Amino acid sequence: MVNEGESDAVAGKQAAKEEKKLSRCALVTGANKGIGYGLVRALSKKFKGTVYLTARDKERGQEAQHALSRDDRLCEFLQLDVKDRASIEKVRDVIMEKHGGLDLLIQNAGIVGADFYQIRLPDGPMTPPRWIDVADNNHNDVVNEVYSAEVAEDVVQTDFFGALNVAEILFPLLRSHARVVYMSSGLGSLRNLEIVEVKKRLVDPELSVEELKSIANDYLRVAKEKDPGNVGYPKHLGPYSFSKMCLTVLTRLQQRDIDKDESREDIIINACTPGFVATEMTSYKGTKTIEEALDTPLYLAFLPPGSGPEQSKLPRGAFVRDLVEVDWIGERDSSFIKV
Repeated sequence: MVNEGESDAVAGKQAAKEEKKLSRCALVTGANKGIGYGLVRALSKKFKGTVYLTARDKERGQEAQHALSRDDRLCEFLQLDVKDRASIEKVRDVIMEKHGGLDLLIQNAGIVGADFYQIRLPDGPMTPPRWIDVADNNHNDVVNEVYSAEVAEDVVQTDFFGALNVAEILFPLLRSHARVVYMSSGLGSLRNLEIVEVKKRLVDPELSVEELKSIANDYLRVAKEKDPGNVGYPKHLGPYSFSKMCLTVLTRLQQRDIDKDESREDIIINACTPGFVATEMTSYKGTKTIEEALDTPLYLAFLPPGSGPEQSKLPRGAFVRDLVEVDWIGERDSSFIKV
């Protein structure tokens, strides 16, 4: 027989457990270094709740967590490989058990699939200002980008399908007023795609996520036989550019679809480019520091909750550069036939 004191203790523990399950949490993928690490560092002070640093490599992820703790930046570590759905499911289970839901998801994990030290223009090395030019104009004369079908597969599976894996498994955890930020790239502009039929499909307002997956798989089928850049797909950092193109489209589709979910309200999903940042991924050739690159993703992470006229002005399913929503579909060359 349970006495009154024991009953009160059990009730108190249950109440504490339920309260903990309602606690807010944020999660950043690919966060053991670079921009992801910088985001966790900033969120550890700005976000009111638990911040999860995730990484594919357990040892590196824990080292990053310990480095932040030494700087009085507290976070928790979870191992997560975006290409391994089982690892994502384990993270989902931890989040559900400890918090009962997810309030902020920043999809940062990605690879570029090229050595920035090796890529050159015919008349010399790619210094930072020239990188900006190449990013804005899909140069046909970039040389020393060695095409590899294996690299193309790895980049697309990580940068697009990996992010989709995370979304498919973790989106059911998103609570009302949650925010999702995809780290995309200006290289994913439609200007860098020359195949009109593919462009039409990507901007089709009725495009489904399954159809987008099919478009990405079509690219991979081509990549097994030849360099897709030679048949109208992006030439410069082709697999990376096309993956980010698909990621930006995915943002629009997911926002459209989640807006139909009447069980949750005010969930906002956006993509952004941090700019050309000096990180290991870019061989430290970028023109922005990591701190400068954080402005836009943090702005999107902390879009205010609510409704009404002011809320309607916020970016939703958009592509954002330097805190400004970009007409991503409008960034296309004159040969594109508007549908």
